Amino acid sequence: MCTYIILPNTSDGPVIGYATDDAVEWLESTIDSEPTPLPQYPENGIYALGAGSGEFDYELESQEIFPRPQLDQPESLFAIEQFMKKYAHFSGQPNQSGFMDLRSLKTLAGEWSVGDSDVWYPGDDGITFNTYGGCQSPKLRRYCDPNHPHCMYYDKRMSRMSQIVEDHRDRLGVDVAWKMLLDRTPGGEVCQHIDTRPPGISFVTLRNYVLAPALGRYWVRTVAEGKAPDEVDPVEMRFDPWPCGTGKQGNING
Repeated sequence: MCTYIILPNTSDGPVIGYATDDAVEWLESTIDSEPTPLPQYPENGIYALGAGSGEFDYELESQEIFPRPQLDQPESLFAIEQFMKKYAHFSGQPNQSGFMDLRSLKTLAGEWSVGDSDVWYPGDDGITFNTYGGCQSPKLRRYCDPNHPHCMYYDKRMSRMSQIVEDHRDRLGVDVAWKMLLDRTPGGEVCQHIDTRPPGISFVTLRNYVLAPALGRYWVRTVAEGKAPDEVDPVEMRFDPWPCGTGKQGNING
């Protein structure tokens, strides 16, 4: 039940946010004391985020299953678009994905179902975010069960994050990404606690990340001593800024 945010055009340069949600039973096994590694610059300039499987209503018994091919090291957003269209009918875990070309700051959004896919360019202001349990694509929305708890939770989360973006559209940046990831609106909490989960929701938020590659800054909030990510201070790490929006390739080590 992960969440990701891509804000390509802000006063802080492109901002990428990500929340890792998982089952309560995995809480101790997925959180350890090892330091979080610095993000690595994608040598092809394409930064990708993906968010878990959705809850859809499929008739799998009547559908022939084809394993979905993998696309390694795509050279452009166009290559990703063509790949998704070519293999739209292949099966695999439902997934929502967002991509940003750090060289041009253009974004691409894509969603897979078990036997279909959709892909679109969000536009110049290119705000792309997704969460587990539903679909943004009208084409794939028909696969969702609107009465399933995951889908209802998805819709509430998406509505709240969209409202935060609208309320802060003239001042988007790192602070707005955190407002979205740490939101605690009842029934659609983006940062989900163990004791406030809506009916049918078993996952909780384990970690939140915000990355500002043009600033060379990276923040992480992790569940600690029984406190949820929104209740702990972020740990900040720094690295050589990436050449975002310049059309150039780059290396995290300069």
